[in-house]
Amino acid sequence: MKAKTILSLYNGEYTFIERPASKDSIYTDNLSKSISIEDKLEKLVDKETFYLITKAL
Repeated sequence: MKAKTILSLYNGEYTFIERPASKDSIYTDNLSKSISIEDKLEKLVDKETFYLITKAL
């Protein structure tokens, strides 16, 4: 891989993997619920605990 490509990836200019967003309503509903629960959990526990939980998941 060229250095320029690595630098572009590091800077967030693009990624090699881009997954299309699902148009399934069940998937989007569950994703929305999951994000909401994650936000609530982040407020309930300290940063280190939250980091460990997300890393485990």
